[in-house]
Parts: sequence; C-alpha cells; structure tokens
Amino acid sequence: MAEMIYLVNDKATFVCPLCAQRKTFNVRQYVKQETTVEIESTCTCGHTWTSTLERRRHYRKPVKLRGRYVFKNEVQLEEGLTTGSFVGKGKMKVVDLSIKGLKIELNKRPELNVNDLLSVEFRLKDKKRTLIRENASVRSVSGHFIGGAFGPSVSENTSLGFYLMG
Repeated sequence: MAEMIYLVNDKATFVCPLCAQRKTFNVRQYVKQETTVEIESTCTCGHTWTSTLERRRHYRKPVKLRGRYVFKNEVQLEEGLTTGSFVGKGKMKVVDLSIKGLKIELNKRPELNVNDLLSVEFRLKDKKRTLIRENASVRSVSGHFIGGAFGPSVSENTSLGFYLMG
C-alpha cells in the first residue's frame, strides 16, 4: 500500500519507512493534475517505496457513522437572519470525515445542489459517544454521495479533532 503524503504550500515531505530519513520537495507540478499522483522514492539507505500525493488540505478519516440530516431551503437575509422552508430529512451514513468537512451516503438519491445547506447530526465512536451537530454546505453531489464543508463553528469542536487523531 502506498504511503499518503499531504501537501503544505505545494511541498511534500517524504519519509523513508525503513530508516525514517525525511526529504521535502516542491511538488507544484503535480498539484493541478486530476488523476491520482503516485511517486516512487528511493532513500539514501537504498530503500524504495511508493507515495500517493493527497491534494486535500486536511486528513480525511474513513468512518462508518450513522446519523441524520435535515435540509432546509434557506436564504440568509442578513447576519443572523434567515428565511426559508423545510425541504426534507433522512438517515445518512458518514463515510469519511475531516476537521473541515465530511462525505455522507444517503439511502435515496438526494434533491440537493452544490451550495445548499444541511444540518447533520451523528455520534463519534469515541468513549463519550460524542454528539456532533453541525451545519454543512454541499460541495459535491455524486449519486447517493454528498461532499460537505462544515461552517466555521466546527473548528471549536475539540472532540472531533481528537477523534480524527486517534
């Protein structure tokens, strides 16, 4: 299995799995490629391995968490004042999770569009069974799968950060 490498300012740090020697390289030429980028590396110790570049800014943890969502057709009139109507709700499964967003699978094909707002609720599989209740903006719709970005309040949720690190 290839090692996943996360980019910071178009730079990637490759760590030899055998001797732990580190090298950082500018990988800007690979950042805009649509396909998965795998890079084969050879360490000065002679060990060769393959790394996959991950263009996301934050680590995504694969999960299987059951939850619920509510979809409201809302429009923000001004700061703190919204208008709209209830559109739908249902069960969901969170399939991957990061500190800034999530990917969910719905039982039925959703009537959602990019930039729609969802309220999501699910419990982490931690000791406290922490309840996560957040608003998410729809970023992608692909069949039964929805990609969403959390609002700014999620950065205050330390339980989610600890869960992702474990």
